[in-house]
Amino acid sequence: MLDQLDAIARRGGTLALSHFRETSLHVEAKGRLDLVTDADRAVERQLTAELTAAFPEDGIIGEEGASIRPHAARQWIIDPIDGTLNYIRGMTDWAVSIGLLEDGKPRMGAVYAPIRDEMLLGGSIEGGWLNGVSLPPLTPFDPTCGIISVSSATTTQPDLEARLIQHILADHHFSYRSIGSTAVSLIQLAQGQVDAALGMGAKAWDVMGGMAVVAGLGGACSIDFSGHKVGAPIDYICGKPDTVNALSGLLA
Repeated sequence: MLDQLDAIARRGGTLALSHFRETSLHVEAKGRLDLVTDADRAVERQLTAELTAAFPEDGIIGEEGASIRPHAARQWIIDPIDGTLNYIRGMTDWAVSIGLLEDGKPRMGAVYAPIRDEMLLGGSIEGGWLNGVSLPPLTPFDPTCGIISVSSATTTQPDLEARLIQHILADHHFSYRSIGSTAVSLIQLAQGQVDAALGMGAKAWDVMGGMAVVAGLGGACSIDFSGHKVGAPIDYICGKPDTVNALSGLLA
């Protein structure tokens, strides 16, 4: 199954890459700084078709409207291009994300960042791989060089985001990074480049693929998807268990 998932995600990334920096790319606004392109829709159509062919009994839900067997026991949750604004502006931090939701938990995932040529693949039981190389378990937090990756939706109140950053810097003495793609931040987390990924107002398709792999590397996540409606906003902390525990009050 992981081999199939790898191939499907790579082909989706290849399609997205074929439209990258295309001057005639059509862009529409879904909300303030919430944009969708023809590339997003084309990639989602391709991912949906290939996942349906590979796993005909499973459901599929996508950011751009795909909804097939939404009440199936197993659901593939897809974000065709996570980091669309980065993609539109010609930046490198964006990725195709596919995650399997089963029994209320992220079970398996593939996150492919074509420009970075990074394929994060794995599952909560299997562990994780980056470009085919097995990743080690997440290591304990080192307080001398702590970094948190922070993502926020365009609907997040600016004062809330500012207070959160202040708490991270002043109260917890972490540094922080914000790159504009939740999926890419989870690739960084899986590699141990950051200690946690924190998000406000995210959606399940942003995180499902990466969280499944992080779980397989011994990571923890503050969000429980049991009973969660896919598409509803979520706040979460995902990362090394000691870091998640230390930061658990930030989103209270």
